[in-house]
Amino acid sequence: MATNTCSRTRTQYVKPAELRERLQLGKTRLYEILKMPEMKEAIRKTGEKGIRVDEKKFFEILDKLYSN
Repeated sequence: MATNTCSRTRTQYVKPAELRERLQLGKTRLYEILKMPEMKEAIRKTGEKGIRVDEKKFFEILDKLYSN
């Protein structure tokens, strides 16, 4: 039986506020991390000002940055 291409899992995007609560960071510190050039691939714009963060990518990048 063939795999249904429509049944792929969708990427989970979260609001920065949810990440902030999960990581127990201040708002300023979280946005400093998100402004880093490495984080561009984890961020998606929603409208003119809003953003959502790909949670899986975010943690992969953090792991690479801080594991050294």
